Amino acid sequence: MNWRFKALLFKIIARMPPAMSYRAHYLIQRYSGTLRKDVLDPMSLMKTAIEICDRINGLGRTPVGGVFMEIGTGRRLNLPVAFWLCGAAQTITVDISPYLLEELVKEDLEFLRNNPDRARALFGNRLDETRFDRMLRLADTNCCLGDLMDLCSTKYLLQTDSAHIELPSGSVDFQVSRSVFEHVPPDDLASLISECSRIVRDDGLLINVVDFTDHFSHSDKSISLINFLRFSDRQWLRIAGNRYAYANRLRIDDILDLLKREGNREVDLRCETEDSLLDLLGSGELELDPRFINKSHEALSTVCACIVSEKDHEDAEHASSARSETLN
Repeated sequence: MNWRFKALLFKIIARMPPAMSYRAHYLIQRYSGTLRKDVLDPMSLMKTAIEICDRINGLGRTPVGGVFMEIGTGRRLNLPVAFWLCGAAQTITVDISPYLLEELVKEDLEFLRNNPDRARALFGNRLDETRFDRMLRLADTNCCLGDLMDLCSTKYLLQTDSAHIELPSGSVDFQVSRSVFEHVPPDDLASLISECSRIVRDDGLLINVVDFTDHFSHSDKSISLINFLRFSDRQWLRIAGNRYAYANRLRIDDILDLLKREGNREVDLRCETEDSLLDLLGSGELELDPRFINKSHEALSTVCACIVSEKDHEDAEHASSARSETLN
């Protein structure tokens, strides 16, 4: 689908009454986007959850018995399900939009029931076989969304303000997200990071997978993965300033700076860069907006990153003091 047409379509449906708007967006994604039945595969999201668990193990921690908080539930429960199959005690999944849909969750459960060997191969020795067998037995019944959430110790929180999440301080071991940070306005993202830091235990981890690409390029291959860096902030807001298309266009260095400013210390960073973007940037064919001109080509060509951070208590005190001074 042509990216400009898709942007216009999202702008139109974003102006509809909420219930109608969410339904229209779902139908577009279901029949012409990433939710099409011929491309829908829960294994890709579960793979992300497994990689997160591997990061946790690699840093000397364990997901087994841990409490996870997922920011950005989305339409499905693949991350909470995968964390539970890897031994998590509970996942609290938080969203500000009511995207979660029972029909998609049940389709994913049906996929696991029909492809148990593929799931076992993906999880390997991380898989809790007893839990997996319980899930397969549930899939053989006429279960509902609540049944699966109960089985997987998953709690769903629909919040109106991501800067004020209704969870006690220090109540979770691991905060995680996938493809969420890029959709949050910078000031709101700073508040969200601060709130996540409050909720995570002092020895916990924040693990965030960020997609730095122009999401319109996923369905329109005629544009580059960083096509949106051509536009000024004002132009981009006119094009994509709505709940379905917004991207803040922050780059990896911006995200790392935000985490540090909100009192977090980077402990593990895995970045994926795209060589074709380095070539494009080197050729000068892509005319960047002045906002991005002084950034390194490496930062501009980073398409994805998994950022693991923990509380830096000294920096956190400085950040808290700075916020207090600003308020006073």
